[in-house]
Amino acid sequence: MVLSLLIKGSRTVFYSTSLFGIACGLNALQIFTIPLWPFSGSLSYWINSTLAGCLWRVMQFIFEDVKGGRVTYSGDKLESDQSALVTCNHRSWSDFYMLNAVSSRLGMMPYNRYFVKDSLKHIPFFGWGMYLMGMLMVRRSWDSDQKKIDRVFSDLVDNKRPVWLISFIEGSRYTTEKCLEAQEFCRSRNLPVLEHVLFPRTKGIMASISKLRHSHVKYLYDFTIAYQQEGKPFGKAPNLIDIHTVDHLSPPYHFHMHIEKHRLEDLPTNPAELNKWIIQLYQRKDTLLSQLAEKGWTANLDPCLNLRPTP
Repeated sequence: MVLSLLIKGSRTVFYSTSLFGIACGLNALQIFTIPLWPFSGSLSYWINSTLAGCLWRVMQFIFEDVKGGRVTYSGDKLESDQSALVTCNHRSWSDFYMLNAVSSRLGMMPYNRYFVKDSLKHIPFFGWGMYLMGMLMVRRSWDSDQKKIDRVFSDLVDNKRPVWLISFIEGSRYTTEKCLEAQEFCRSRNLPVLEHVLFPRTKGIMASISKLRHSHVKYLYDFTIAYQQEGKPFGKAPNLIDIHTVDHLSPPYHFHMHIEKHRLEDLPTNPAELNKWIIQLYQRKDTLLSQLAEKGWTANLDPCLNLRPTP
């Protein structure tokens, strides 16, 4: 027991200090891109994307190659080097590794941009890096951030910047307590009651679809993330410490991504119909997760063949 704790502690120190050191070095380089923005926003965007991609590649290398995290896939085929609006259920910090597992295979990992909490920009190095690379840092109200969001969208669209614009539209990570609160809210409003995801907050994603519908961003990709730890209840994901300290991730952990691809121009233009479509999207997501929980895992799902198998 003591030896195991020592090994876990030493691994935690090694990986945390290593990643922190890499982040510090990359942040120092990012600072030099600030004077570039008035003269060449495109060059600054490319440099910051490349630097962020370096850190994400290291983290993904640890997850997949060092720790043996194996992600399986099902659903629609995706094409390389395509900008997209991305939605995803939010279960754990491990979700970022799952999304990077797909974006890295499609040449888009350096261009991942998330809607993130505005307060994160105050976190040294990681938060500063997010701010410098152009993450959409928002408060909990879409309306209060409207000018900032419009400015970021205009830059992306007008300059046709390559991007995966990723939004966790549940608004928070899934927990049992939050799920119960969401279910009570849905019952009081006569809305569908979901079990494995929180009810989606549709206002922000509807506005995003409207702003991007006639841009170079042609698709909405919806990802359903599922986790299973052997011997544990369905949905159990490794935390960040587990990812960097266990001997091997898969097994005991199993990771799965189900993919839906939709052309933005095919989505409803009427706000009420679009709102209904998004809710139905999350109903399908909840149904799929219920099936996975009931069947045990993913044996009967068709593979997404254009993603190369993980080692």
